[in-house]
Amino acid sequence: MGLTSRATLLVRREVIVSGAEHSVERSFARAAALLRGEELSAAGDHDAENLLKALEYSPVTPGSQCDPQSANRACLLMAASPIAAQPRDGAHDFDWEIGGWRTSLRYLANPLSPEPDRWVEYGGTSIVRAIMGGEANVVELDVAGSAGRIRGLSLRLYNPQTRQWSLNFASMRSGQLTAPVHGGFDAAGRGLFYGQDDVDGRIILVRFVITPEGRGTYRFVQSFSADAGATWEDNWIAVDRRR
Repeated sequence: MGLTSRATLLVRREVIVSGAEHSVERSFARAAALLRGEELSAAGDHDAENLLKALEYSPVTPGSQCDPQSANRACLLMAASPIAAQPRDGAHDFDWEIGGWRTSLRYLANPLSPEPDRWVEYGGTSIVRAIMGGEANVVELDVAGSAGRIRGLSLRLYNPQTRQWSLNFASMRSGQLTAPVHGGFDAAGRGLFYGQDDVDGRIILVRFVITPEGRGTYRFVQSFSADAGATWEDNWIAVDRRR
């Protein structure tokens, strides 16, 4: 078994054994330590650590799923989440959202910056429409504030093989889809999704959490991590209330 395959196996084994979202950072550290202690890492500690770093941000399989053999950090975060432990048919997990909503949005204009945070606020609407029998839906976001207007489209697609959703967002300003996040909902209705993107040329992890906050109210929080999931910075906090 080559060093890359061995590293991938070690990382995934550590995640499965620890079985908790917050343990992924420790899993990579433990895998690196195991590699350093094996003959397969004879190239040296430095090369073993570089290999682990490359695996963390290896490309995600195109489409709405992660390679089950991948050691990509976003895929491992999904594998370690409580949602992954209770696979079920989630094809209609977004049915609650179909219809119109009043949207309040706080947006961090300078994410992952050493400068002071610059939050801007918007208000407007979100319209959600089911398509393809509910196994996909489209969100039309239209909000405005002192900083201008945000018009966006989110396409959510359900993969029945992996029982995961992919969330794909495009701003009408650029007309381009951002990298998707993947995940699903737990029994309490909380949605947890992870992905990978870049900010100013840096590869970063993305987390998106949907939380019910009472009758007819939901919170959507997007966060970035520049340190492979050790810490997260919120940059998009939206609250939707049923119209």
